[in-house]
Amino acid sequence: MNFGCRLVVLPAATIALVACTSDPGAPAAEPPKPSSLSVIASEQDVALTNGDWVKKIPELSGSEGVTRGDAVPFGTDTLAVLFKDKIAVVGEDGTKATADCAECAGLAISNGSLVTTRTNLEPGGGFDLVFHSTGLEVERVVPARRLTERGEPGVPAENDASPETMAADDESVVVGYLSRIGGVRRGPSIIAKYSLDGTLLESVSVDGILGLSSASADQRYLAVGVGGSGGACITASDFRVVDLETMTELDTEPAIPIAAIKTNTGLSGRWFNLRDVSWWKGAPRAVGQVFDPGEASCDDHPTSWLRGFDVTTETFDDKPAGTPPVARWTGPDCDDLVGVEFGPEDDQVVSIIGGKRKLLESYTGIIYGPQRPDSCR
Repeated sequence: MNFGCRLVVLPAATIALVACTSDPGAPAAEPPKPSSLSVIASEQDVALTNGDWVKKIPELSGSEGVTRGDAVPFGTDTLAVLFKDKIAVVGEDGTKATADCAECAGLAISNGSLVTTRTNLEPGGGFDLVFHSTGLEVERVVPARRLTERGEPGVPAENDASPETMAADDESVVVGYLSRIGGVRRGPSIIAKYSLDGTLLESVSVDGILGLSSASADQRYLAVGVGGSGGACITASDFRVVDLETMTELDTEPAIPIAAIKTNTGLSGRWFNLRDVSWWKGAPRAVGQVFDPGEASCDDHPTSWLRGFDVTTETFDDKPAGTPPVARWTGPDCDDLVGVEFGPEDDQVVSIIGGKRKLLESYTGIIYGPQRPDSCR
């Protein structure tokens, strides 16, 4: 389940059009502002919200099965939303277009086109990069192949899921997938950069399975959760950052905030589980829970932390997360938010507008939501 989110720049064609003016002496028009709408989801439904109202997207809702969700701004006041094998372009006044996209995973923008990834029938790890127009017509399908790994024993059934589009710019697409020599409980995984013609350019291996991810606005860095399952009660997802220019990992140790370590026994017996990742003022922000079971086998009361990371100095600014721990801006005030409150059994989506808290029906996660403006503290 990916409630995570990805922030991307607006299509270059849109920006160029807005910048044009018939009067050379007139001030340039302001570029269109990203929508302040959030995309929220339950197991069966996906909806838009401004924090006050909730509008279900019927074209994407009502099906059972594993939730797979992603969304990116795509045009003025519209979002592209991927949910359970369908894509829709939606805005406050309704759905603009829909398209089937079986086995598709992840969304990003490249040269004004929407790009996603899906498996194909080619043997040996083949997959497709699929490019869509703003009306969701398929512009082109580009075949690609997974990295050939040394000692590859074949393709185990657990390693044949669709690679996931994680980032894109005007020259390349970055995808992530489970290593062919890994396993679904532990990884490792591959993050790989491909040219727009499907050629593998560079890759990096990360020690674990890929979780939530979010690319920086300039597509230079990818913040991502990497972890695995350690048995009953133990699901870890450490916060990592990959430099997509050099395809190397930055130093994101320690895996657990220092202030969350109560003794000097090290990190043994404790783990971090990433619950949200986003970018603000050019820096990645991770929200997660630290589990410390002590003498017990499970921790029913984990602590929530906000981890800000400086990609230049490779240092953390850790502090306890606020309420709600996961938050997206809905405006107009800086403290008007849509967020997720963690529960012992089910999470719940709430809005806080003008200081008033409102439960948003039965929704449990945020697929996409804009960050507070940089002017906010």
